[in-house]
Amino acid sequence: YPVLDQFITPTAGSGQTAMAAGMVVTTAGPGTTLSETQPNFEQLQWNLKKRGAYVQVDNELVDDSPIVIEQLLTSLARVTITARAERDIIRGSGAGEPLGFLTSSAAVAVSPDTNNVFAYADALEMVSRFKSVGGQGMWLIHPSMWTDIGVFEVSAGSGGVFQANLGGSLGQNLLGFPIVQSEHMPQANSSGCVALIDPTAYLWFSKGDLTVSYSDQAFYTTDQVGWRFTERADGMPWLRNSITLADPQGSFTQSPFVYFND
Repeated sequence: YPVLDQFITPTAGSGQTAMAAGMVVTTAGPGTTLSETQPNFEQLQWNLKKRGAYVQVDNELVDDSPIVIEQLLTSLARVTITARAERDIIRGSGAGEPLGFLTSSAAVAVSPDTNNVFAYADALEMVSRFKSVGGQGMWLIHPSMWTDIGVFEVSAGSGGVFQANLGGSLGQNLLGFPIVQSEHMPQANSSGCVALIDPTAYLWFSKGDLTVSYSDQAFYTTDQVGWRFTERADGMPWLRNSITLADPQGSFTQSPFVYFND
């Protein structure tokens, strides 16, 4: 998959930007030959990986069940595979499985101002390190993080700024970005319990749909039948690193994947 190489370190304070993938401009007077410049590209590679499982079912259950067993098992297989894909997109190791954004080199970590507390100042710092690459940003949290988010204050003693009153429902947006929960995120007080991400910076490739196969011979001696479920897919961020900004100091990085490193 071809992508722009936007991971150069710009010459600090020169006006160059990593987002231009290495292209630069120079000042030229009348009649002066302009300098040639080219964007840089690179190729990223996905390797489809097969995963799945099989289920053995007694023939008595097949005969006596008031529901069609294959439909039930297919539905459960989709739930199972979708849950595993969500986990892999978040924190897959990349070794024999998809690479998750939390474990990729493109992610930027933000350390807490106070250990074991996610506060308003931490959220602001995460926003400062976040860079959209074209999609809508979103907060991804473990459900246990509501105990911190629900009592956000701008400063100590200033009153809650996230939840207006005890009779109101919790808001579903923080600093302009929607909040989405996932049970596959790390729990509160763990690294990665909150992330601010642009989902379009992650690419997931699959070949075909969920494959379902049936056999009434594999478990013949136990009077059982079996269903096999398989899928081929792989995923990883299409950014291989964070993006360095072109400010005079030349050391500030941003990313579409920013996480709270508690």
